[in-house]
Amino acid sequence: MKEASAANFWMISCSDDNINQVAKKLQKCKILRKNDIVFHCSGNFCSDILRENIDGMIHVASIHPIMSFSRRLNFENSMKGVPISIEGDKHAVTKIKSLLTLIQADPIAISASDKVRYHIASVFASNYITGIIDLSYSILETTSDKSYASRKILDPLIRGNINNYLENGAIKALTGPISRGDVSTVMEHLTEIKALSKDLLKIYIELGKVTLELARKQEGANQQNLEKINALFYDASPRNKDLH
Repeated sequence: MKEASAANFWMISCSDDNINQVAKKLQKCKILRKNDIVFHCSGNFCSDILRENIDGMIHVASIHPIMSFSRRLNFENSMKGVPISIEGDKHAVTKIKSLLTLIQADPIAISASDKVRYHIASVFASNYITGIIDLSYSILETTSDKSYASRKILDPLIRGNINNYLENGAIKALTGPISRGDVSTVMEHLTEIKALSKDLLKIYIELGKVTLELARKQEGANQQNLEKINALFYDASPRNKDLH
């Protein structure tokens, strides 16, 4: 780091656990100049972690692209339209916004106190969806014809549902047994899942409760049947059984 050239902008892009250490080393090597800008790319931490270690004459910020990157990027147009959250001191935010605009990204100024919630929302929208999709295929692998999992027969359903959500919103996009108030179907699902896995049962019930709240808001919802489904979830929950 001592051999690095002077620069107006310093981007720290490392694991979250190492940001503090890198910031300390950057300050210690005496290469930073007044009004330089140091920023990191963590989705979880705000710029305070830099301010704790960087001289007050240096401006600090943090950015985080709200996008999943699973492969090496072809940089040209790779950030076009990508929302990038940004927070920090006013000067740093203004200057970094200008840089992000040059690569056609969509900079979004957020409050430092909200950053963790933005990251949690991103984890649900990205990482957990990946986990749920993989879980769906793992259920197919328990069937008598395991080839259905390798044939990716759920892919059209996945794409269609996500597109429907993006185009129409959650309430209009929701379909399935809970949306229809199919009590007997949910009951059969719970019975079958109990035989598969206690952990899977917990996941099904918790996601079912979220789905149930959406279904209550749908036009023409059978509220009586939805209450019955809610009771099924309560009765089948391993947590409630442990209390008795």
